[in-house]
Amino acid sequence: MNGFETGAQQPQQMAEDWRKFEGDLKQLCEARAADFRLLGYDSISAHEIWICVQKMTKGQVSLHQWVANVLTLNIGQFMNFTTMNAYKGIFLEDEFDALK
Repeated sequence: MNGFETGAQQPQQMAEDWRKFEGDLKQLCEARAADFRLLGYDSISAHEIWICVQKMTKGQVSLHQWVANVLTLNIGQFMNFTTMNAYKGIFLEDEFDALK
């Protein structure tokens, strides 16, 4: 059996493998928070970005999709997420507690 015959199990395995890189993804969120600080949004933390990306990512996705979700997150999406949660009475601290 060659490497091309693994078929249906490979996407499922790839979707679960991202958890091994969670620390790296959080560092990527640090870089994204630094980008937002350059735009004048000094109060956005990497932790808040991580919560936003986790909530916006639906289903089982692979590592490259997680990376893309962090890097393509724009300030409008983040502010919309934060505003909608504020209207619902859910604040990022509550989201963090729920993710533990």
